[in-house]
Amino acid sequence: MSVLEITQGDYSDIECSERNLRNDWQKDRDEQRDYNVHFLLEQFEGEKAENPFFYYEFKVDDNKLNDKLGAIAHRKEFNYSFLRCVWDSKTHAEFKNEWADVISKNNLKDNEWLNVIFKIRQSWILAYDMDQNIFTAGIRTTQRAESMNAFIGKFVNNKNTLLQFVLRIDRAIMKQ
Repeated sequence: MSVLEITQGDYSDIECSERNLRNDWQKDRDEQRDYNVHFLLEQFEGEKAENPFFYYEFKVDDNKLNDKLGAIAHRKEFNYSFLRCVWDSKTHAEFKNEWADVISKNNLKDNEWLNVIFKIRQSWILAYDMDQNIFTAGIRTTQRAESMNAFIGKFVNNKNTLLQFVLRIDRAIMKQ
C-alpha cells in the first residue's frame, strides 16, 4: 500500500489518476537516469586524471535492438514500453506481465532473441536482484563472494542509482 493510499484512502480520492502519477514518476526516472550517466562519466574522467592505473570504457550499443528486432526497434511506443518493462519492474510478476504485454502488442512471440533473453532474465533484470534488498550489478552470491556481498550490503541498497552505487563503493573501499 502506498503513502497516498494510506493518507487519502485510495487512488480514487486523489486529484490525479494512478496512471498520471506513474507517468510522472517515469519521467522523473528518465531524467535522473540521463543525469546519472553524465555525472558518472565525469566521475570516471576525474578518477582517470588522478590515477594513471584507473581505466574505464564506455560504449553505447545503439544498434543492438535494431539488429535483433528490425524496424520495430525504432517505434517510440515500443521502446518506451520495452524499456519500462526492463528497468521499472519491481517484482517478478510485474516483469512477466509487462513482458507478455510488450510481446503480445508487438507480435513478437516468435522472435528468437527475445525468447532467449527471457529465459535468462534472472541474470539481467533488476527485479530479480531486488529480492536480496541490495543492488548487485549482476553479482550472484556464492561461497567465495559472500563476504564481498556482506561488505557491499553495508553501503548500498536497491534504491541506489548506478551513480550512487559507484560513489558509495568507492568511498567504502577508501575507508578500508
